[in-house]
Amino acid sequence: MNSFWNKGEKDIIQGLDVLGLRSIDQHIETQLLASITTISIRARYLSLIPWIVGEFFNSHKDEVNLDSDAFRQLLMQVFDRLELVLILATNYEKSLDSKVLATGIIGAEVHKEITDEFNEKGEIDIVILKDKSTGNNYINPTYGTYYNPCRGFGLLESSPTAPVALPPNGTAIYQARKKMIKRDGGILSWLLHGGNLTKEMITQEAQYFSIDNIDSIPEEMELLQESFLMPFTNESDDVLESYTKFNDTMVWTLNQLNEVKRPQELIYDNYDYCITEETTNLSTIELNWFEFELRRRVHFSLELLLKALSNTLYDLNGATAVQVVNNWIEDIKFSNNIEDGVEHYNAIMSDYHNSLNDDIFRKFQTPENSSEQALYAISMLEVCRRQSAKLLDSVSNVENDYMRKAFEILDELHTSKVYESIVKVTNFCVVEPHLKTTLRKMGQGQQCSLRFFPEGKKLVPTLRIDTNAGVSGSRLNNTIRMMSDIGICDALDNGNFIKNDMSDDVINRLRETE
Repeated sequence: MNSFWNKGEKDIIQGLDVLGLRSIDQHIETQLLASITTISIRARYLSLIPWIVGEFFNSHKDEVNLDSDAFRQLLMQVFDRLELVLILATNYEKSLDSKVLATGIIGAEVHKEITDEFNEKGEIDIVILKDKSTGNNYINPTYGTYYNPCRGFGLLESSPTAPVALPPNGTAIYQARKKMIKRDGGILSWLLHGGNLTKEMITQEAQYFSIDNIDSIPEEMELLQESFLMPFTNESDDVLESYTKFNDTMVWTLNQLNEVKRPQELIYDNYDYCITEETTNLSTIELNWFEFELRRRVHFSLELLLKALSNTLYDLNGATAVQVVNNWIEDIKFSNNIEDGVEHYNAIMSDYHNSLNDDIFRKFQTPENSSEQALYAISMLEVCRRQSAKLLDSVSNVENDYMRKAFEILDELHTSKVYESIVKVTNFCVVEPHLKTTLRKMGQGQQCSLRFFPEGKKLVPTLRIDTNAGVSGSRLNNTIRMMSDIGICDALDNGNFIKNDMSDDVINRLRETE
C-alpha cells in the first residue's frame, strides 16, 4: 500500500509546515512587523511602486476601462521593465562605489541574459521582456512581493474599478519622485512604452533608481520615514493597532542597537533576558518577541522528531512509535549532552532534566543520526518547558496548541523514563498534527506531503521525502534592513546594524505618541 502514496506525483513537495506549527510563530511576527514579509527586503521598492503606478495611470488618463485584462497586462509589463531598470541602475552605482548594496534586488537571474546584452552593446531595444506577461493571470514578481507591504504602509490600496489605486501617502511619494525624474526621452519614457534603452539613460538617472540610494531624493526619504512612523489613517482600529505594535518593535530594536548586533542576536538576547528577569518587569513587546522565539524553538524540536520518525519508519518499512523508539535505543551512539545515549533513553526524566544545558538550542549542532536527533529534540523541548514555566500565562492560547501539549506531557511524565516521554510526545505532538495538517491540505486540493499513514497502531511510510527541520525565517532582518535604508539606523558589514544620530530622535518621537 505504501507504493500508492506520492506515486507518480509530478511535484513531490517537501512541505515547509508539515506539522502546522510554523504558522503560529509566523502569525505572531506578522502582527509585530506590520506587512513586511520574509521576501520584502529593501525600502526603495515601497516608493518606486506607487510612483510608477501613478505615472502609468497618468499616461492612461483617458482610458475608459481601467479594470480590463489588457490594462492589467500593460501595467505588469511596465513593472517588468522597472525590474530591469533597477538592476541596471543598482549595478551601475555599485561599479562606481563597491559599498553600494544590491542585496534584495528582484529578478537578477531572470533578466541575466538581457542584462548581459545591455552591458555588451550599451543598449537594448525591447518592449515585452517576458512572454508570459501577455497572459491574463501574470503578476510581476516585484509587484507581487511588495503589494501587501505597500498597502500596509498606506502607499497602495485596492480599487473596484482599477487594478490598484494610490491613497494620499502613495500620491505624495509619486509627486515627490515626479519632480526629479526626466519626463521625456529618459528612463520613464522607456518604462511606460518600451523601445530603446541606452547606457547613457541609465547613467544619467541611476541614482533615482538604485535600490541603495533613497536619499538621492530627500523628500522621498522623508515620506518613507513618515510612512514607517505614523499611521496613514486614524479611522481604523486595525491600522492603529498594527502601527502600535510596529512602532513598539522599532523602539525595542533601536534600544538594543546601542552596540553592533545582527537581527537574530536581538531575538536571542531578548529570549535570554525574559527567562531571567522578573515577569512584572517585562514589557508587552518583550513578551511578544519571547513567545515568537519560544514557539520557533518548539516547532523546530517537533519537526526534528518528525524527521527522525519518518526516516526510521522508512528504514523499518513501518512500525509503531514504541518500536521506533526501541530501534533508536539500539542504534544510538552518543548525543550532544551525554556520552551514553542508551543510558539516558532509560534515565528518569527529572534526572535527565538536571543534565541539560540551558543554551542547548544555540550551542549544539543538530545531529545527523535519527536516534540522536530524537534525544536532542526531547532535550530542547524540556529546556524550553522549564525556561518558559513562569511565562506561560503571558503566552497566547491558540487552537490545537501542541507546544502546551508537549509541555504537559513532559511535566506529567517527569518521574517516568526519557523514552516514555519520547513515545508519548511523538504520538500526540508529532503523528497527530502531521496527519491532521497534511490530510487537511490534501482535502483542500494541495499537493501530498504525507510522510506516513496509520494502519492500526502501525505507521506505514510513504515514498521517502526528506523532512527539513528548521526555524521560520524572521522578518525582523528585513525590517531592520528597511530601517537602515531610510536612515533610521546604520547597516554595517556582515549583516550587522547599529544606532545612528536619527535613532534616538525616532525613539523619543514614538514615545511621545504613546
